[in-house]
Amino acid sequence: MSYNLDYSINIDKIGNKPKYIYIEASKTDACDLANLFGVIELGDIKANVDIKRNKNTLTVKGSISCYVIQECVISLEPVKNNIEENFEVHFDLNEKIYTDDNILSPNIIEQLKGDKLNIGKIITEQISLAIPDFPKKENAKFTSYIEAPEAVEKIESKTHKPFAKLLGEFSSDDKFKPDK
Repeated sequence: MSYNLDYSINIDKIGNKPKYIYIEASKTDACDLANLFGVIELGDIKANVDIKRNKNTLTVKGSISCYVIQECVISLEPVKNNIEENFEVHFDLNEKIYTDDNILSPNIIEQLKGDKLNIGKIITEQISLAIPDFPKKENAKFTSYIEAPEAVEKIESKTHKPFAKLLGEFSSDDKFKPDK
């Protein structure tokens, strides 16, 4: 399933003056994004976005806020995190072709395809980057562990010499003398 918030605007309608957009996602959109990201709940998704157009570039700058409820990686209980992130994305309006030589340049900007800019997609990407990878409930501690049986031999107690046999075969040969 591929889903993004759909708030597309026509690039031609973005003039020389910065354009301000406020977006508040519906509960249905938030539920769809929660399913996409594999979290229990995502809500109160709000974004403030400024779009500025220069000669050959578009700059999308803004902030997102929402909350996410996920399973704690230790206790598996629900844990709520608030997300508040700022972002800035630059788009190239030219038809540049990126090569191996310039693709890793620190000045690289995203290439915009078509005549529409989907602000919702940018917001979706920014939320996905802000969701904690390993959410942990406050004071959650990992207490279960399994000890190895005493019959299992420790690896460090035995020295492993994979070339010992070869050393024995060649040590009698005058052509090979290992360094000591």
